[in-house]
Amino acid sequence: MLGDMLPTVCAFCHRWPVWSTTGRVCTDCLGRFLHPEPACPHCALPVSEGTSVCGACLLQPPPLHHCVAAVPYAYPWNQAIAAFKFHGDTGWATALARIMWRHPATPALLQQAQVLLPVPLSASRWRERGYNQSLLLARPLRHQLMRHTPSCTPLLLTHGIDRLDTPRHQTGMRRSQRLRHWDGAFTLTAAAMQHIHGQHVLLIDDVMTTGATLHALAQTCLHAGASRVCALVFARTPAT
Repeated sequence: MLGDMLPTVCAFCHRWPVWSTTGRVCTDCLGRFLHPEPACPHCALPVSEGTSVCGACLLQPPPLHHCVAAVPYAYPWNQAIAAFKFHGDTGWATALARIMWRHPATPALLQQAQVLLPVPLSASRWRERGYNQSLLLARPLRHQLMRHTPSCTPLLLTHGIDRLDTPRHQTGMRRSQRLRHWDGAFTLTAAAMQHIHGQHVLLIDDVMTTGATLHALAQTCLHAGASRVCALVFARTPAT
């Protein structure tokens, strides 16, 4: 649970004991590496002070009404994500969720959501990894929300959303190519559509790169009748 505090070793500076409420990361490292900066509310990319929306989102508004990233995809967070996502260290889930909760915009974003939708994995990725890292982040975030605001009990939607296998490698693809690549990549069952129709949906994911995956899923939800789709991610990669 997010509220539990047990001593641990800081994953970054290896200090012992660490009693930080985030777990795995000591207070000094949080102060050094965790400092939210101004970001575009639609794509979560950094913007200069005083800028409300980035130029790209002004020219072509994305399907996400609001998007929040807790940290940039950079050292040392990229190492934590790699351990969590690719090396089976699922113990990072609660720590990363705690850091996501600390972002000033996260509580309000969660309080407004009626449906939490972790970005699903394809069947082949499920077999390869054995778990969905986005779901592991969504569970403690929902728990923290309900502890903080008991009246908020959003649905955690984990069934009825299928993600097609995408054998084509996306490395080096431009954003426009990735968006075309993900067209039709998600399907919803009738039951899932009923849960989404007329609701404020919040997508949960670990990393946002170009936004193609989140945008494709957001479009699928909007086509199913969602009233609004937002996104909350742990890390955002720099613009390319």
